[in-house]
Amino acid sequence: MVTNYVDMSTLVTVQLMMHPLDPQNKIFVFLDICHILKLVRNTLGTGGVFIEQDGNKILWQCFVELQNLQEEEGLRLGNKLKLSHIKWQQQKMKVNLAAQTLSTSVADAIEHCCQTLKLEQFQGSEATGKFVHIFDHLFDILNSRNPCAKGNKLALPTDNKDVWSPSLDEAFKYVLAL
Repeated sequence: MVTNYVDMSTLVTVQLMMHPLDPQNKIFVFLDICHILKLVRNTLGTGGVFIEQDGNKILWQCFVELQNLQEEEGLRLGNKLKLSHIKWQQQKMKVNLAAQTLSTSVADAIEHCCQTLKLEQFQGSEATGKFVHIFDHLFDILNSRNPCAKGNKLALPTDNKDVWSPSLDEAFKYVLAL
């Protein structure tokens, strides 16, 4: 039996607007998840803050503080965050730096510093952790291509769209509300 898969590793389709000369037609933009991840990292890293719909702040400073803490202590909290991730401008085309910055391991480390260690510089960083978790999950889903993988990294079979589609819908609504 052959299962059909949606190859989301190359494209994300977003309706941009109605065609100005023919309202019956729509204009679409095709984005790949690697460029989306770099754009999100670049925007947050340059602007320093995103604000959620409820007013909570997503701060680039949390990444800086985590890197500083790990550098001072000489230990990593289970992530790959280094100075090159913080000073990404010289290597802004490297997808791996953006993916490692916006990864679950970084989100978990930020949450650990806030909730368990109760470090002052991480107080109020819950929104940053949530943001990173959502983008890491989104990257895994949209970068999937292996039909033998498990979890978020499983290629998207069309016969179980009801399993992965809600995650994409949730992420879409979250991003639009920022």
